[in-house]
Amino acid sequence: ERVKLEAEQTIRSACESRGIGLTIFRPSIVIADPRVPNTNWSDPISTRFAGFARLCGVYRRTVGRIRALRPSLRVRGSGESALNVVPITYVIEAMLAIAANGRIPPGTFHLVDPTPPRNHELLDRITEVLGLRGLEPFEHRTLPIEGASLLERVVENLLRPYQDYFFESPIFDDRHARRILNGVVERRSSTAIEFLARAADTSRTTEFTPVHASVPQKGDRALEHVGDVFP
Repeated sequence: ERVKLEAEQTIRSACESRGIGLTIFRPSIVIADPRVPNTNWSDPISTRFAGFARLCGVYRRTVGRIRALRPSLRVRGSGESALNVVPITYVIEAMLAIAANGRIPPGTFHLVDPTPPRNHELLDRITEVLGLRGLEPFEHRTLPIEGASLLERVVENLLRPYQDYFFESPIFDDRHARRILNGVVERRSSTAIEFLARAADTSRTTEFTPVHASVPQKGDRALEHVGDVFP
C-alpha cells in the first residue's frame, strides 16, 4: 500500500507540473465476479479465497465424514473487522462510466463496497452453506493457534499473504464516486459473502486440489497429498 501511494504521489506531481489532468481510481480488494458463470478464477486473491471455501467443503466430505464429526475451524482475524472487496466487473463499469462523463473534473474516486460484511458474517455464511460448525475468528496476529488441526494450519498458510486484511477495517470516502455512479452502475454489496458462497457451492461438484503449503500428520490421510495450485 505504501508503494502504491508513493507511485500515485509521483505521478500526480508530474502531471501537475505539466498541466495534465489526472484521474485516479482506488478500488478496494478486487476479486473475480461471483455472478459470472466461470469458476476458473486465476488471480491470487480470488484463488486463495475460493480455496478457503472449497477446502472447507473438501474437509467436511472427507475427514469430517470419516470421524463422524463436523470439523471446527479457527481463522486468524478480528470478527468485527470488515473485508472490503469489489468484483472486477464493477470496477471496470465504474471506471468507464466516470471516464465517459465529460462534466467531471479530474479527481480521485474510491470504488468500494458501501456495506462490507464483518468477518464473523463471512464465517457464518460459510457455516450455513457447508453445514460446518465451530468456525470462529482467532483474534491474535502472532500467537500460534494452540492445538491447531491440519485444516487450520493449511487454511492459515493459504490466507497468510492477506492476513492484515482480516484485522483492519479501512474507511473509504466514496461519496464522490457514488454521486456520479448512482443510477448508472449497479452498486454491489456483500460481494465477499456472495463469492465465498459461490466457491463453496462449486466445491460440491468440482475437483479441487488445495493448497499453498501442506502440513500432513499421521492420521490425516484425506489431505496428505494436497498440492499447490496457487500462483
